[in-house]
Amino acid sequence: MTSLGYGNTMENYRNYMLEQKELIDIHQSKYYRDTVKKFPNMFPISLYTDGGRYAKTSGYEGWPIAAFALDLPPKLRHKYSNIIIFGYWYSKKKPNWEFIFSKIEISIRFTSNNRDYWVKYLQLIADIPARQSLLSIINVSGYNCCYNCDIRGEHIGHLIFPYADLHPRDPNSFIDKTNGVKGDSVLYEILEMFPEGVVIDLMHSVYRGPVEDDIKRLLKGFKKNPDQRSLIKLSASGLAQLESMIVNMKFPKEYQRRKIRSLAVISNWKASELKLFCLYVVPTALLLVASSENEEVIEAIESMIIYSCAIRILTQAKISEEMLTTAEAILDYWAKNRENVWTKQAMTFKSHENRHLAKQVLIHGPLSTHSAFAGESAIGNIGKDITCHNAAVTVKQIGERMALLRSSYIWLDKNGHPKLKAHFNFETNISYISKRITVPSEEITSFISNKFPNYDLLGEINVNGFAICPFQTTDDTNCFVAVKTENGYKVVKILAILQTFEGLFFCGYSIELLPYADLMKSDGILALNPFAYQYCCYIKKENFVENELVLCSAQSFLAKYVMIDANSFYFFMTLPHPYEHN
Repeated sequence: MTSLGYGNTMENYRNYMLEQKELIDIHQSKYYRDTVKKFPNMFPISLYTDGGRYAKTSGYEGWPIAAFALDLPPKLRHKYSNIIIFGYWYSKKKPNWEFIFSKIEISIRFTSNNRDYWVKYLQLIADIPARQSLLSIINVSGYNCCYNCDIRGEHIGHLIFPYADLHPRDPNSFIDKTNGVKGDSVLYEILEMFPEGVVIDLMHSVYRGPVEDDIKRLLKGFKKNPDQRSLIKLSASGLAQLESMIVNMKFPKEYQRRKIRSLAVISNWKASELKLFCLYVVPTALLLVASSENEEVIEAIESMIIYSCAIRILTQAKISEEMLTTAEAILDYWAKNRENVWTKQAMTFKSHENRHLAKQVLIHGPLSTHSAFAGESAIGNIGKDITCHNAAVTVKQIGERMALLRSSYIWLDKNGHPKLKAHFNFETNISYISKRITVPSEEITSFISNKFPNYDLLGEINVNGFAICPFQTTDDTNCFVAVKTENGYKVVKILAILQTFEGLFFCGYSIELLPYADLMKSDGILALNPFAYQYCCYIKKENFVENELVLCSAQSFLAKYVMIDANSFYFFMTLPHPYEHN
């Protein structure tokens, strides 16, 4: 890493993060701070593993053991060229972790720029089966499978985990091999904090968990009791409405997937589509559909909106202590009422795990900074390195091509043009991106000139990681923002971005909108929490008006919006965080 010019980047990022009070990354946690005090020259990493089919040879799976450098900013941390491959298991059998880690040199010490560094393992990310195997604890078909608490499942034809008070698992159970623990975990001597260093994965336990489960149940239908004559399900007209709104939605450039496929192929949806559905469709289009449904369907949709709100808070780029308390209370309320709304069948292990997410954020930072999205993207890139699908050649080819890629970046660092190299290094809160500039109208130009006789127009800028560019007739997905005012905030449709001697400014129309809070039940859990759908707004299309032109400093930026066109309404929903994965 340091040979690629990242030594200063990592040191600067660590120092900057340690100065921050709100949760932005793992660095604000007591866990990280205690570890760095103990090991000032540590090289902290996060481990990730998952299986993939890389060769056509029947039955073989490849399991890379990948590592991410936690002192790199997330965008660099998860870049494929910066991933460290510790090992690779290639077999028809599932990984033998004891054998694998016996072959990997865990206690790594290296010298760079005359400083000695020690590799420290702070985190492990894996899907549930791999995670349970690494923890040496029974899988989720077993009664005592939660590594965070002592909950015991209930068997009703299959295992469920009803709502109950949470009591932390006795750490001695991992030593005594009791309460579902099958043997010694290889992670016990590796992770700086065990088992808390192991994380619940956002991708598998949230988007592939309650989000996917609930929408599929709502589409397929379910009964609360056997005597019930009709299924509780979304009506045909409601489904048609929802489908028509989903297929027309467009998402900004922060997301690799900018469209959601039809509900007709929901069984083939990727986790990235379920993510968009959770964050943007549930609180907008699904909310509108609920107005014409029966009471039981409305109740189910309300449960989904409450859950979406909690996940939005826990994936924010910055999370305060108050926000964390809010999210924990919302998740507890959601879990307590889940059985009554969705029946016992919905009390899955994944839904139970969600109750531990707030505690996890306190230890590891926002959920968006540690998930399998980046790891799966890396595994996909490994697959692209393979051109000869022969079992004997596969591993060798991966190693050679990753080494070639690393060499290319070393050359770039030494010989690349500064403008090119800038794309590979840590950037400040505001940066400039070369993009074709659309000259604003005469009205806009005159308005700007009255305030700033001298200025330069910019095509696109990056503010706190969010891509912002002026409105274009062909793309309006990156031009709506919330900016801070003396009385709170206002929504602006950006028509021009200008660089002046006084700094960087947005010019655009202010838009009068209604707060999303107006749509909440006055006595409901969300109405009682100020961070529920913070800065989110809506308006009837017939009342949508672009008001006066305004100039505001880019430093007043609060949030970027996704504008959702939903029947007769516009919704302006904030992006919780700027970066998905590479």
